[in-house]
Formats: sequence, C-alpha cells, structure tokens
Amino acid sequence: MSEITAISPADLRAIERYLERIALATRDVHANVEEVNGRVAHVQSQQATLAHDLAELAGEFASFVQADAKQKSLQLAETRIVKVRQELENTFGYYAEVRRRATGILQALDAGLVTHDTVQHTTEDVMMSAPGYWLAPALVGLAAWIRGDKDTADRAVRECLRRDDYKASLYFLLVLHRYDRRRAAAAWLHRFFSHQNPAGLDREFVVLLDVVANGFFGPEARAVSDQYIGEWLRELSQYPGFLEEQEGRWVTALAGLRPAIGGEAYATLARCSPTWETLRESLSYAHLHGCVADHFQEIFAGEIVPLPRLATELDLLLKSLVTNFDDEELPLRMKERELQHIIDADGDRQLAERRFAAERQAFAERVSFTALLTNAAMHPEISKASLATRRYGVALSREWIVGAYERLTRKGREIVPLDIVIRIEGWQGVTRDGLNERELLTSLQDHLRRSEQEAAAQITLPVYAMLAPFLGGALLVYGVIQWFSMLAFLVGAGALIYWYVERGNVAKRLAELAERFRRAREDHARSLSQALAEVARYRGEINRLDAEFAATHNYLASISPDQSAFARVSDASPALV
Repeated sequence: MSEITAISPADLRAIERYLERIALATRDVHANVEEVNGRVAHVQSQQATLAHDLAELAGEFASFVQADAKQKSLQLAETRIVKVRQELENTFGYYAEVRRRATGILQALDAGLVTHDTVQHTTEDVMMSAPGYWLAPALVGLAAWIRGDKDTADRAVRECLRRDDYKASLYFLLVLHRYDRRRAAAAWLHRFFSHQNPAGLDREFVVLLDVVANGFFGPEARAVSDQYIGEWLRELSQYPGFLEEQEGRWVTALAGLRPAIGGEAYATLARCSPTWETLRESLSYAHLHGCVADHFQEIFAGEIVPLPRLATELDLLLKSLVTNFDDEELPLRMKERELQHIIDADGDRQLAERRFAAERQAFAERVSFTALLTNAAMHPEISKASLATRRYGVALSREWIVGAYERLTRKGREIVPLDIVIRIEGWQGVTRDGLNERELLTSLQDHLRRSEQEAAAQITLPVYAMLAPFLGGALLVYGVIQWFSMLAFLVGAGALIYWYVERGNVAKRLAELAERFRRAREDHARSLSQALAEVARYRGEINRLDAEFAATHNYLASISPDQSAFARVSDASPALV
C-alpha cells in the first residue's frame, strides 16, 4: 500500500495563515485598483473640463487679442494725431493768420471801424509774413482797390495770379459780387472758367458751386455758369466708360453708409455657422436701404433760409475759400483724417479704413467735375460744401446715384446665401429657412449615437483581463488536482479578482460615457434649435429690409434740380465802403 501523507493541525494552521495573507493582499489589490480607477475617472473628467475650458479660453483670448489690438490702434492714433496737428501748426500756422484776416478786413470796412491806413498796414504786414501764399497779395490788392490805389492794386493782382491763378480768380469774383460789381465779376468768371478742365478741377471749385447753388449770381454771371456746367456734363458724358465710372464712384460713396453688423443678435449662428461672415455682410447691405434713404432725406429736409444780407452769405463763401486747406497741406490733412477715423471707430482699423476709403477721393488735388459733385454731396465736412451745394450735387448726379444704388442692391442680394451651414461638435447640417428642425435633429442625434458607439467600442477589457477568468479558473482546477497547491490558488484567485474589477471599471466608464452623450444630446439639440430660430429671424429681417428698396429707389428717382433749392436771395446790393 502506498503511504498516505497525514496533514497535521500545524500544517492546516499554516495554510489558514497563508489564506488570510492572500485575502488581505487581495483586498489591498482591490483597494488599489479602485483608487486607480477613481483617479482615472477623475483625470478623464478633468480632461473633459480642461477641453471645455480651453475652448472658452481660446474664444476669450481671441476676443482679448482683438480688443487689445483695437485699444493699441486707438492709443497710437490719438498719439499720432497730436503730432500731425502740431506739424500742421508749425509748418502752415502762418497760413491760418492770413486766413483769419481775410474776411475780417471786409467786415471791418463794412462797419467803418478801421481806416484805410490800418488796412494797408495790416495787409502789407501779412504780405511779408506769408511768402509764397496766394492770399497775401490778394489782400494787398483788395486794400489798394478800396482806397483807390490802382497801380498797387494791379501789381498785387498780377502777383496773386502768378502764385495761384485759379484761387485768385475765384477770390476776386466773389469779392466783386459781394460789392455788386456784376459786370467785372462776370469778366472774372469768364477768366475762371476759361482755365478749367472739367476732367481735372481744383478742390476749391466747390466754392463756385456754392455760389451757383445759393443763387448769388446775377443774370449775366448765372448764364455763364449754367452754360459752362451744361457743356461740361455733355463733354464728360462722351468719354468711354463715363457712366460706369460715375456709378462706380457713387458705389464707393454709398457703400460707406453701410453699418457694421455685430454678432449679438445672432450669437448662436456667429458661433456655430461657417456661413456667418456671409450672413453678416448680407445684413450690412440690407440695412443700406434705410441708411441711403435717411442720408438723402436729411440733405433735402427743410428749407434753406437765406441770411438777410447778401454780404453775409458771400462772407461765408469767401471764408470757405480762404479757410480750405491748400495743396501743400494735403498729405498731413489726409493723415489727420485717417487717424480721426480710427479714433471715431474706437480702434477698429477695418471699419476706419472702409470709411476713409469712401471719402479718399475728396482729398484729391484735382478731380473731375462729376467727382466734385460726389464729394460735395457725400463729404461736406471735407469739401466744405454748403447744404444748397449738397442738394445741387445730388440733383445733378441723380442718374448715377440711382444706378449705383441698384448695383449695390444687386450685390447685396447676390451674396445672400441660399444654404446656411450649421456645425456643432463635428456634426454639420444645412438649412435654408430654419424650418427643417426635425430632419436636422434626427441627423444630429444619429451623429451623436454613432459617435457614442464608436467611443464605447474603444472602452473594452484589456487583453489580460479578458484572459484572466480562463487563467484563474484553470489555476484553481490545477490547485485542486495538485492537492490544494497554495501558489495555484493564490494566482488563480488574483486573476479572477482582477477580471472582476476591470469589468466593473468598463461598466463605470460606459455609464459615464452614456451620461456625457446624454448631456451632449440636450445641449446640441438646444444649440441647433437656437441656430434655426436665428436663421428664420435672419430670413425675415433680410426680406423686411429688402422691401425698403422700392421706396428708397422711388425717392432717389424723384429728386430733381428744381428741388435742389437754389436758395433765392434778395438782389438788393449791400452798402459799399
């Protein structure tokens, strides 16, 4: 007989101690695994939070960069405009002194408060302090003419014409009209017009437009100006591409009236639609109808009430002529205006550049007569045109304005997108009017379901965990066969515990994934609904604004030269000095 090995109580107690140690070690392993799983879940949650925070931070940083760029542009513009104005004062400050005295002399002589000697001394002093400036000899000639010194007046007039024939002719034309010397004024007017090229007029020609528009000319001079202006328009209209050029000029001018559209009213589309920039541009064009109507209605609102005395009106025109900056100042004046636009736009350089581009032509040293009409009508703060001149310019340019307005309207309608794209977290859908919510919501939910399935497919047991129950079971069976082999029991039990814990981790991660996608379905459905509501509101706003086209078009087409006001003033002559 084979011997049967007896197991003593001491051996059993040793086995029990081994089992207790195994149980303790297993509990420690389980606790450690639970702690690791908790940390992993915490890290995953932190990663999701971090991704969300990073997206918000990116948006906030982009807004900060944009705001910082605007603030720096604003500060730089404010600093530079001070330097430009200082340079203007240092370089051309003596021009201002001559300008201040130009109309003051006339008014003082009207009132009889100064003597001819005082006027002579003042004008001669100005002549010496402003070398090369055309206005200085003009004042000397005026003073000599008033006191009857023909020789000095002739020499001064010749010097003034030598320095600037254009402005001198216009200046003496206005002065002679002021003193009701109409025959002499008509002679100066002929000289003035004879030097003009309608394709390249000096900016100061707007002063003559003021004279025409305000009805200051007598019958002789008025006939001359009407004849020349009519011939100029016929001559210019013969140039190839003239109509397209004029409409293009007015397109630029009217486009400057377009308002800037923010994303506040369409916050979801601004965030979720790649089509948003096109939507914003089309809204800007749609708002143009009201802006154009308001602009021109403001020009033609009310009556132009003439001042009681013609001398006062002519003094305003003379002041306009002599206070307009001269060509030498032009570069600095352009820079000043550009910087002022940046300041007015709170540092938004794109908006400032668009506004400045619309009025850049007004700074040109020489412009065509039709461009002058545009500048007078649209940029009176630069061209120094009166309200009557603005109306006159609009009336003469009516056909080009209507054509430009139609071109801008067509362009605005063409860029209105037929399909509007909505993009949410990797999903993309298309809508036209925001009414296909059920279809898009189904597509979005399908996308999220596929994404959840793909994400769930990545959450699986590790290979070792999948093999663990088979290995553990085999080791337990082996331990029984080998008469309770402690090592086999220990390893088998550990493998089964590892498999059980890992399976619990997978279930937990799948539950967390399901919860995350449940919240995503709610959030994305809400974002989609808001975006579609904004699309419907956008279509309604576009249609409502576009309906204003007919009224604005009819109003522009109804403007006529008879409406442009030629303010009729009394022909009574002012008192002569």
